[in-house]
Amino acid sequence: MEIVFNEADAALAARIQRDAQAYSDLAAGGALVIIVSAAALSDPTVRRRIETARDRGEPVVPVLAEAAPLPRLIEHIAPVDFTEGYNFAALVERLHAPAAPLQMKVLTPAARAANRRAAVIFAVLVLIMFALGLYGVGVLGLQAPTREYNEVETEIILTRNGYIEAALPRSTEDALNFQATVNAARPTLRPLLIATATALAGGADG
Repeated sequence: MEIVFNEADAALAARIQRDAQAYSDLAAGGALVIIVSAAALSDPTVRRRIETARDRGEPVVPVLAEAAPLPRLIEHIAPVDFTEGYNFAALVERLHAPAAPLQMKVLTPAARAANRRAAVIFAVLVLIMFALGLYGVGVLGLQAPTREYNEVETEIILTRNGYIEAALPRSTEDALNFQATVNAARPTLRPLLIATATALAGGADG
Protein backbone atom coordinates (compact mmCIF):
# COMPACT_ATOMS: atom_id res chain seq x y z
CA MET A 1 0.00 0.00 0.00
CA GLU A 2 1.25 3.43 -0.94
CA ILE A 3 0.00 6.62 0.70
CA VAL A 4 0.05 9.89 -1.24
CA PHE A 5 -0.31 13.05 0.80
CA ASN A 6 0.71 16.64 1.27
CA GLU A 7 3.08 17.49 4.13
CA ALA A 8 0.17 19.13 5.96
CA ASP A 9 -1.37 15.66 6.28
CA ALA A 10 1.86 13.87 7.24
CA ALA A 11 0.64 12.98 10.73
CA LEU A 12 -2.51 11.32 9.37
CA ALA A 13 -0.49 9.46 6.73
CA ALA A 14 1.95 8.19 9.37
CA ARG A 15 -0.91 6.97 11.54
CA ILE A 16 -2.51 5.08 8.66
CA GLN A 17 0.85 3.57 7.71
CA ARG A 18 1.49 2.49 11.29
CA ASP A 19 -1.91 0.87 11.72
CA ALA A 20 -1.64 -0.85 8.31
CA GLN A 21 1.47 -2.70 9.47
CA ALA A 22 -0.79 -4.94 11.55
CA TYR A 23 -2.25 -6.21 8.25
CA SER A 24 0.42 -7.88 6.17
CA ASP A 25 -1.78 -7.97 3.08
CA LEU A 26 -2.35 -4.21 3.24
CA ALA A 27 1.30 -3.37 3.72
CA ALA A 28 2.25 -5.45 0.69
CA GLY A 29 -0.82 -4.59 -1.39
CA GLY A 30 -0.84 -2.43 -4.50
CA ALA A 31 -3.58 -0.01 -3.55
CA LEU A 32 -2.87 3.71 -3.66
CA VAL A 33 -4.36 5.62 -0.74
CA ILE A 34 -4.70 9.34 -1.46
CA ILE A 35 -5.29 11.68 1.46
CA VAL A 36 -7.50 14.46 0.13
CA SER A 37 -7.39 17.88 1.74
CA ALA A 38 -7.25 21.50 0.64
CA ALA A 39 -3.44 21.35 0.82
CA ALA A 40 -3.33 18.16 -1.26
CA LEU A 41 -5.50 19.70 -3.97
CA SER A 42 -2.90 22.40 -4.60
CA ASP A 43 0.09 20.04 -4.37
CA PRO A 44 1.54 19.31 -7.85
CA THR A 45 3.31 16.19 -6.53
CA VAL A 46 0.01 14.71 -5.38
CA ARG A 47 -1.66 15.61 -8.69
CA ARG A 48 1.12 14.00 -10.72
CA ARG A 49 0.96 10.79 -8.67
CA ILE A 50 -2.80 10.61 -9.22
CA GLU A 51 -2.28 11.02 -12.97
CA THR A 52 0.35 8.27 -13.00
CA ALA A 53 -1.94 5.93 -11.06
CA ARG A 54 -4.83 6.49 -13.47
CA ASP A 55 -2.56 5.99 -16.49
CA ARG A 56 -1.33 2.69 -15.04
CA GLY A 57 -4.78 1.54 -13.93
CA GLU A 58 -3.76 1.28 -10.28
CA PRO A 59 -6.58 0.89 -7.73
CA VAL A 60 -7.11 4.19 -5.94
CA VAL A 61 -8.78 4.79 -2.57
CA PRO A 62 -9.34 8.45 -1.65
CA VAL A 63 -9.37 9.27 2.07
CA LEU A 64 -11.20 12.50 2.80
CA ALA A 65 -9.23 14.20 5.57
CA GLU A 66 -11.37 17.35 5.51
CA ALA A 67 -14.28 18.77 3.58
CA ALA A 68 -12.77 19.27 0.13
CA PRO A 69 -13.71 18.28 -3.42
CA LEU A 70 -12.01 15.25 -4.89
CA PRO A 71 -9.49 15.84 -7.69
CA ARG A 72 -11.15 15.61 -11.12
CA LEU A 73 -9.41 12.36 -12.09
CA ILE A 74 -10.80 10.50 -9.06
CA GLU A 75 -14.02 12.41 -8.43
CA HIS A 76 -16.07 9.37 -9.54
CA ILE A 77 -14.58 7.19 -6.75
CA ALA A 78 -16.43 7.19 -3.43
CA PRO A 79 -13.98 8.31 -0.70
CA VAL A 80 -13.45 6.87 2.78
CA ASP A 81 -14.65 9.70 5.00
CA PHE A 82 -12.35 10.77 7.85
CA THR A 83 -13.95 14.21 8.27
CA GLU A 84 -15.88 13.05 11.35
CA GLY A 85 -12.83 11.42 12.89
CA TYR A 86 -10.19 8.78 12.28
CA ASN A 87 -11.92 5.69 10.86
CA PHE A 88 -9.24 3.15 10.01
CA ALA A 89 -11.77 0.28 10.13
CA ALA A 90 -13.66 1.82 7.19
CA LEU A 91 -10.42 2.09 5.22
CA VAL A 92 -9.54 -1.54 5.94
CA GLU A 93 -13.02 -2.60 4.83
CA ARG A 94 -12.60 -0.74 1.55
CA LEU A 95 -9.14 -2.19 0.93
CA HIS A 96 -10.38 -5.69 1.76
CA ALA A 97 -13.48 -5.42 -0.44
CA PRO A 98 -13.53 -8.80 -2.27
CA ALA A 99 -15.42 -7.62 -5.35
CA ALA A 100 -14.74 -3.93 -5.73
CA PRO A 101 -16.17 -2.59 -9.02
CA LEU A 102 -13.75 -1.74 -11.79
CA GLN A 103 -12.70 1.88 -11.56
CA MET A 104 -13.70 3.96 -14.55
CA LYS A 105 -10.94 4.82 -17.01
CA VAL A 106 -10.42 8.56 -17.23
CA LEU A 107 -8.49 10.69 -19.66
CA THR A 108 -5.41 11.99 -17.92
CA PRO A 109 -3.18 14.63 -19.58
CA ALA A 110 -0.83 11.85 -20.68
CA ALA A 111 -3.71 9.89 -22.22
CA ARG A 112 -4.96 12.99 -24.02
CA ALA A 113 -1.46 13.65 -25.37
CA ALA A 114 -1.22 10.04 -26.59
CA ASN A 115 -4.59 10.36 -28.33
CA ARG A 116 -3.47 13.57 -30.03
CA ARG A 117 -0.27 11.90 -31.24
CA ALA A 118 -2.26 8.98 -32.63
CA ALA A 119 -4.64 11.37 -34.41
CA VAL A 120 -1.73 13.26 -35.96
CA ILE A 121 -0.10 10.03 -37.16
CA PHE A 122 -3.38 8.84 -38.67
CA ALA A 123 -3.92 12.19 -40.43
CA VAL A 124 -0.39 12.07 -41.86
CA LEU A 125 -0.97 8.54 -43.18
CA VAL A 126 -4.22 9.63 -44.81
CA LEU A 127 -2.49 12.58 -46.49
CA ILE A 128 0.31 10.31 -47.74
CA MET A 129 -2.19 7.86 -49.23
CA PHE A 130 -4.10 10.74 -50.86
CA ALA A 131 -0.89 12.18 -52.33
CA LEU A 132 0.11 8.75 -53.67
CA GLY A 133 -3.31 8.43 -55.27
CA LEU A 134 -2.99 11.82 -56.96
CA TYR A 135 0.51 10.94 -58.15
CA GLY A 136 -0.65 7.62 -59.56
CA VAL A 137 -3.54 9.19 -61.49
CA GLY A 138 -1.92 12.45 -62.55
CA VAL A 139 1.66 11.36 -63.22
CA LEU A 140 1.64 7.60 -63.79
CA GLY A 141 -1.68 7.68 -65.62
CA LEU A 142 -3.29 4.95 -63.56
CA GLN A 143 -6.96 4.52 -64.42
CA ALA A 144 -9.81 2.29 -63.46
CA PRO A 145 -10.02 -0.97 -65.48
CA THR A 146 -12.39 0.54 -68.07
CA ARG A 147 -12.26 -2.40 -70.49
CA GLU A 148 -13.16 -4.96 -67.84
CA TYR A 149 -15.92 -2.73 -66.52
CA ASN A 150 -17.38 -2.25 -70.00
CA GLU A 151 -17.33 -5.97 -70.70
CA VAL A 152 -19.19 -6.75 -67.49
CA GLU A 153 -21.69 -3.94 -68.09
CA THR A 154 -22.29 -5.13 -71.66
CA GLU A 155 -22.94 -8.67 -70.41
CA ILE A 156 -25.46 -7.36 -67.90
CA ILE A 157 -27.26 -5.31 -70.55
CA LEU A 158 -27.37 -8.22 -73.01
CA THR A 159 -28.74 -10.53 -70.34
CA ARG A 160 -31.39 -7.99 -69.39
CA ASN A 161 -32.36 -7.36 -73.01
CA GLY A 162 -32.58 -11.09 -73.66
CA TYR A 163 -34.96 -11.49 -70.77
CA ILE A 164 -37.11 -8.59 -71.95
CA GLU A 165 -37.13 -9.91 -75.51
CA ALA A 166 -38.34 -13.32 -74.36
CA ALA A 167 -41.03 -11.82 -72.13
CA LEU A 168 -42.59 -9.48 -74.72
CA PRO A 169 -46.02 -10.49 -76.06
CA ARG A 170 -45.92 -12.05 -79.54
CA SER A 171 -49.56 -12.96 -79.87
CA THR A 172 -53.00 -11.98 -78.63
CA GLU A 173 -52.77 -14.64 -75.92
CA ASP A 174 -49.36 -13.28 -74.84
CA ALA A 175 -50.83 -9.80 -74.68
CA LEU A 176 -53.66 -11.02 -72.45
CA ASN A 177 -51.17 -12.68 -70.10
CA PHE A 178 -48.61 -9.84 -70.24
CA GLN A 179 -49.72 -8.22 -66.99
CA ALA A 180 -49.04 -11.49 -65.17
CA THR A 181 -45.60 -11.61 -66.80
CA VAL A 182 -44.88 -8.05 -65.62
CA ASN A 183 -46.01 -8.88 -62.10
CA ALA A 184 -43.70 -11.91 -62.01
CA ALA A 185 -40.68 -9.92 -63.16
CA ARG A 186 -38.21 -8.24 -60.81
CA PRO A 187 -39.39 -4.75 -59.77
CA THR A 188 -36.39 -3.15 -61.51
CA LEU A 189 -37.35 -4.81 -64.84
CA ARG A 190 -41.08 -4.04 -64.80
CA PRO A 191 -40.80 -0.45 -66.13
CA LEU A 192 -38.53 -1.64 -68.96
CA LEU A 193 -40.95 -4.43 -69.92
CA ILE A 194 -43.91 -2.05 -69.98
CA ALA A 195 -42.04 0.68 -71.87
CA THR A 196 -40.70 -1.75 -74.47
CA ALA A 197 -44.09 -3.38 -75.01
CA THR A 198 -45.73 0.05 -75.31
CA ALA A 199 -43.12 1.20 -77.81
CA LEU A 200 -43.61 -1.94 -79.91
CA ALA A 201 -47.37 -1.57 -79.81
CA GLY A 202 -47.09 2.07 -80.85
CA GLY A 203 -44.84 1.12 -83.76
CA ALA A 204 -47.27 -1.55 -84.89
CA ASP A 205 -50.21 0.88 -84.78
CA GLY A 206 -48.26 3.40 -86.84
